[in-house]
Amino acid sequence: FRSITTKDGLTSNNISGITQGDDGQMWIATGNGLNSFDGNNITNYYQGANSIFNINMSGIFTIAKDNKNNLWLSDRIGITKISLQNKTATYFSEFQDVYNFCPIENGICFITKEGIFHKNENNVRKTLNILPKYIFQNKNSDRYFKISLDKKNNFYLSSNTRVHKITTEGVEKKYFQIPKGHYVTNLYFDQHNKGWVSTWGQGLYLISPNADNLQQVLKPEHSNFITGATAEWHFGNSEYQ
Repeated sequence: FRSITTKDGLTSNNISGITQGDDGQMWIATGNGLNSFDGNNITNYYQGANSIFNINMSGIFTIAKDNKNNLWLSDRIGITKISLQNKTATYFSEFQDVYNFCPIENGICFITKEGIFHKNENNVRKTLNILPKYIFQNKNSDRYFKISLDKKNNFYLSSNTRVHKITTEGVEKKYFQIPKGHYVTNLYFDQHNKGWVSTWGQGLYLISPNADNLQQVLKPEHSNFITGATAEWHFGNSEYQ
């Protein structure tokens, strides 16, 4: 495995998310702008530099790619949709504090402190009523920061201490408990429908599609603070995580 850092040209080592375009290029969101990586060279995109997308954000919270090869990014004051095909960016200011994006068949869904929303290919917004009502009605309940979709179209929602498995109709199947005080930093389902749950302080967990339970696969003594769990990216003979 090879690591890439600011020494290689990244705008920051504070990585908030990674995704991959249809052409194989990696897109890396950081606390100081967006970076692309083709396996050899890194290109920086941030305010005041490389205005190909006219990005009006620097500190990026999260990033994802939808099924139409559009990038979605969020910062403190809104979200940006980047068309990799047309090299254009569209900014939406009606959403603040978007915690996480989740690509679905027709567009993208995302989670905020107000609930879960969906934008389709025509940028039409609607609310997804898939959460049990008590989650947002109970002011003392955990906030839900991450959302992911498995290969069987079940939504998984993570808070500080729980991961909920919910159908697209809003029926809660079960939940998995994370040790209290050690919040989930990312939630990702790979091509084998295995769910990877990274945490801050409690290592790495796996949601097995067969056993349907939560297993700790990397203990804190090996890696205390994992900020993200993503796929493996391949360029030639090199692998990145």
